Amino acid sequence: MLFPFAILYDLITRLRNFLYDKQVFKSITFPLPMINVGNLTVGGTGKTPHVEYLVYLLKNKNIAILSRGYGRKTKGYLDINGIPKHNISKKDISPQMIGDEPFQYFEKFEQNSNVRVYVGEKRANAIANILLSRPATQVIVLDDAFQHRAIAPNINLLLTDFGRLFYKDFLLPMGRLRESRIGAVRADAIIVSKCPQDFGDEKYSEMKNEIIFNIQKYTKENTPIFFSTIKYQAFENVFLVQKNLFENLLNGKENIKFYAVSGIAQPKIFLDYLAKNYDQKTLKNQLYEMVGTQSFADHHQYTETDVQNIVQNAKKQKANMIIVTEKDATKLQNQHFLPYLHDIILCKLPIGINFFEKTAFDTFILDKIFKFEN
Repeated sequence: MLFPFAILYDLITRLRNFLYDKQVFKSITFPLPMINVGNLTVGGTGKTPHVEYLVYLLKNKNIAILSRGYGRKTKGYLDINGIPKHNISKKDISPQMIGDEPFQYFEKFEQNSNVRVYVGEKRANAIANILLSRPATQVIVLDDAFQHRAIAPNINLLLTDFGRLFYKDFLLPMGRLRESRIGAVRADAIIVSKCPQDFGDEKYSEMKNEIIFNIQKYTKENTPIFFSTIKYQAFENVFLVQKNLFENLLNGKENIKFYAVSGIAQPKIFLDYLAKNYDQKTLKNQLYEMVGTQSFADHHQYTETDVQNIVQNAKKQKANMIIVTEKDATKLQNQHFLPYLHDIILCKLPIGINFFEKTAFDTFILDKIFKFEN
């Protein structure tokens, strides 16, 4: 029943791309390297940690991170680092004001003077403003601009989820593709994200070759294909005032019973990791047990009622810790929620990215930037 709508959607997106390809619609270029981290699908490919990886890789440069700020309640161009200068205190900056991902970038890189975070739906106008206000900017990293063809990035990175590869997917509304698979031809490199952590083992070699073969049907010749996996880090307490309670719990004799909460596109990976590495595991003479889970929609904006409900459900299972994703933590660290958490600790599970071809990927990015600058 959805097939006719998918065909209509395909015609519209193909026509739009055709008009850009033939330069009927113009794509604007700028005099500095721009790296886009995007995808063909609707959410869930891991763009945020890949953006952060690029920032760490290019740490010696003045970097601007530009996002549209999906889900924010404001509109237009915002210089996030500059907001506190305009009669708004830092504590008033929230995911609701600037969007989930920009807020995470802002918090993570706030102390790094080389990195600034911006939001703006009209990327071309936003970039012009960035260069006007901060002419020392050397690289712009675009979060989710693969379909935003009004600008032409120098490096277009296309992510595709290992568990939902774009060449197996279908256009909206039948599937989750924003545009046809042939859109992959615009990519300068493909990143297969969220691979199993042991994907480099010999047992996956045949599968890896099959994935490469199928991706190459849609890309330019010699387009590099990289594979990455999520790198999980140790639990961290979300609220500073709970730090001592958190450390006492980890260093005490009491078993740790945790309740897992997520509001992301694909919670299964998060929950599977917890189940494999913590549930019914004894670490430092303490037994970890996952006593329950609760999932919300991607980009969910938590309310006091939600937090009350989460805490109530966790306590019913006798949990002494609530574990959330790093993305959810940015929205749950609101001070208004703290009174509900006076006797249960809120923790997050930070993530990063590991590339199986780290040297090759890093070299690819750095060489592209060097050639542009020279």
